[in-house]
Order: sequence, then C-alpha cells, then structure tokens
Amino acid sequence: MIKRRLHESGDGGRDLSRLSSVLDTTGGHKQKRKQKIMETALRLYQERGFYSTSLRDIAEETGISTSSIYSYFPDKRELFVAMIEHVIATVKKELEQALQGETDIARRSAIMFGIYFNNYPKIGEIMNQLRAGAAVGDQWAKDKLSKLYRDMSEILIKELKAGMEAGRVRDMDPETLAFFILAVDEAIVHLATLDKSMSPEKIALFGDYFAKMGYLTEKGRQEMGLSEAEQKD
Repeated sequence: MIKRRLHESGDGGRDLSRLSSVLDTTGGHKQKRKQKIMETALRLYQERGFYSTSLRDIAEETGISTSSIYSYFPDKRELFVAMIEHVIATVKKELEQALQGETDIARRSAIMFGIYFNNYPKIGEIMNQLRAGAAVGDQWAKDKLSKLYRDMSEILIKELKAGMEAGRVRDMDPETLAFFILAVDEAIVHLATLDKSMSPEKIALFGDYFAKMGYLTEKGRQEMGLSEAEQKD
C-alpha cells in the first residue's frame, strides 16, 4: 500500500528510497541498543550473579528505560537466552570462517582451541551462571546449560565424526567425546588464569599432546605429526 501511494504521488522512487534508508538506519540503531543491553547484562551477571540482577538494574546501567528494555525482552530469562544465542552464533561464525579451506588436521585443531580460548570470558561466564542455577535445582537453568553444551559441541562433533570415518579418531560416541574435550579445554583455560607462567602457546601444545595421546589412533597420531620418540614416551 505504501509503495502504491508513493508512486501515485509521482515521486515514488525517491521517497521509497528515502523510506528504505530510514528503516535501515532505525533497524541498525535497534540492533546496537539490543547489543548494548546484552553486554551490560553479562557484565552485571558477572558482578552480581544472574539471580541477583533485575531488568531495572540493567536499565540503570545502560541508561535505557526499563519499559524500553521490556520492548526487547519480556523478562530477564529471555534476555539471557538471547545473550547465549548471540555469543554462540558469533563463535560458530568465527569458527566456520577460520576453518574454511583449511585441510591440515593439526592446524584445524589449533584454530578451534584458539577461538574457544579467546571467547572463553563470555562463554565461561554464561556457563557459570547456568551452573549456579542448575546447582540449586532450577530446571530452566539445567535445560539451557544442556543446550549450550550441545551448541558448543556441534562443530567439534562434526570434526570428530570425520576423524572416525578417516580412521584418525577411535570409534566411540562423538557427543560424549566432545563433552570431555570441552571439559579439558576449559580446565586448560582455568590453568592459564591461575598460572601466569602458562603462555597460550604452551597451553595449546599441552592440549594438542592430550588429544594425540588421549583419543587418537596410531594413524591419527601420525597425521597430527607425533614423532616416534613422543609415541614411545
């Protein structure tokens, strides 16, 4: 209807173009505001905890009215879900772009760990908040934590299945294996936080060695570049 009215005015093309530009700008502004709300919420959750932070608290920190925040998120749980989805989507996109065209198995492994390491401040905080809820029996938190692990494991599971088909990875349940790999990666990140002498490079090498000795077949170890001396050790 808008398009027809504009064309009837005799200046449809220019006005329609101007209208589209305004709508695009408005949409971009809304997305930036939504992003600001999520970033502020994550920081407050880290400082106070999810259960002790209200939408009013987030509104005060962002300088956005509470009613405006409600127009984006009906409650703080929906805000938290949106935050999880945004973080995971960002990490997945980064992984897919970084892995595109890379065929070297060792480099793919290093790339995946590096991206996880760099994004852990956000991922870890989300996991901590959900774990806190799960620990006190909040079924919502348990369900979201379970989904978060599944989403984080998606690309890793594909890599493991491909490795099993190629004979590099032992034949075992890929979902369970992916869960354990994520747990080991998280432990390594915590070690880096506690021990400043552990450089990212040193941590990556440890994780790589664990992978080679922990679940790879002989063929997998060879393709990952494990020397004969390392195999004997």
